[in-house]
Amino acid sequence: MVKLTQVTTPADFKAKAIITFDPAASNDCGIALRFTTALMQPQRGKLPAPDWTYGGSVWNTAMHDELGIVLAKGTKKNGGLVRGDKVAFVIDPTAYGVIIAKSLGQSIGAIRALLNYLNVLDEKQKPLEVYGVTWRKSELPAIFAEAKLLSKPAARARWKSAANEAMAALYNIDTENDNLSEAVLLNDHVVLHKPEFWR
Repeated sequence: MVKLTQVTTPADFKAKAIITFDPAASNDCGIALRFTTALMQPQRGKLPAPDWTYGGSVWNTAMHDELGIVLAKGTKKNGGLVRGDKVAFVIDPTAYGVIIAKSLGQSIGAIRALLNYLNVLDEKQKPLEVYGVTWRKSELPAIFAEAKLLSKPAARARWKSAANEAMAALYNIDTENDNLSEAVLLNDHVVLHKPEFWR
């Protein structure tokens, strides 16, 4: 394992991409992918937008193909992965959708199996976890105090609307898919506050 102090170039990063996943309990999931090549000195408010995002059904085989192609070929700004490269696969284990997904053995397993198949995630590697209270407090600090005063359903709704507002403000992405927005904000948090996951 490469120590953080030994990392001098993106080639030293242990994960060549960060994939965050918000599975959702009943509606569309959200996935955000960032290649780590442009993250040598990440700063809040100056992060590049994710290299690829998806909001929709986790069972969409066209999405599975597209994710595989993006990982292999990269984007105009960032090259793709080569043989032996790995990704950091991260979820929020406290989300209601995750509880449903884990209990049914469904959506998290679908994406994990896809990453295993693409050979960018070891078969025995469990998803890395960041609790919702942690990433929300750092990425949506103004809403954190407000949500404490609300009932649980109202607070959940406020978190989701705030995530969509943040997506528009940070990346000029207008979406009503709060699971996609939360996947992007979780990705931001991992970049800025969880270097041990990917550096």
